[in-house]
Amino acid sequence: MSSRTAALPALTADPDPSDIDAAVDTLVAVVWFLARGASHGRGPSGPAAPSAIEVLAQRYARGEIDTEEYRERLAVLTTGAHTPRGSKGRGRESDTRGD
Repeated sequence: MSSRTAALPALTADPDPSDIDAAVDTLVAVVWFLARGASHGRGPSGPAAPSAIEVLAQRYARGEIDTEEYRERLAVLTTGAHTPRGSKGRGRESDTRGD
């Protein structure tokens, strides 16, 4: 057992300041590496996702929405103004359902 104890440094002795610096540097490097690796798979590594306006323009270009709907949705996205479809000046959206 004495040969095993002799191979280990004394844990009760005061550590050398250069050993503390090396340990802190190593710890910082490990944390940085792990943080970089963890965000690497989830971060913006590929092309950015299209904005809502770009998606709207693509839908309009593909013919999925008509000009009126495109303009209404574009107004909502750019100014926040919202006029329910088919109720120009008539008030609430529930008025257009035929209640």
